[in-house]
Amino acid sequence: MHSVSGSLYNVIMDLKPLKNSSGFTLLELLVVIVMLGILFASLLAAINPIGQMQKARDSKRIEDLVKINKALVQYYIKHGDLPDNTEDDLDGWDCSNLGQSFLQPLIDDQILEAVVKDLAPADGCGYRYQKYDPANGGCGVYFYVLLSKMELPENTNMNGVFDCYNQKQTFTDSGYYGYSDNE
Repeated sequence: MHSVSGSLYNVIMDLKPLKNSSGFTLLELLVVIVMLGILFASLLAAINPIGQMQKARDSKRIEDLVKINKALVQYYIKHGDLPDNTEDDLDGWDCSNLGQSFLQPLIDDQILEAVVKDLAPADGCGYRYQKYDPANGGCGVYFYVLLSKMELPENTNMNGVFDCYNQKQTFTDSGYYGYSDNE
């Protein structure tokens, strides 16, 4: 038994010089850092956080447009008319994020519970609304267009270009997603 413990002593003594080594070399540390960097970059590419945030904002925009569209229909049922354009914020469009909004009559009538605002509008305007009458719409009927600029192209696939928005329909055009409805 003494010889076994003696040989164990010799093994331990042989390992002692390994304990005195000074840790990782600079090259080993650089290799680990580069490997971690590659792993992190590939993880970021797979997750695509910017794309995920854009997708979430576009989903919220579509959800808000559905809510506003329903409120406009309810307003029309109640009043027999649609809210007028409150101001010309951008080429005839009434913008929800600029000045007085077309949403205010919907809120005043308690059809829409709160101001719906695009917190990160892709075009600065937020939700766009325009009411057309037969004289300026070219369709012979009253109608409105409600839309929002989307960030991701897959949220704006074209199904067709409409010359006259005189039917209930969902449409997408030039990066916008929205609704049109006739009175």
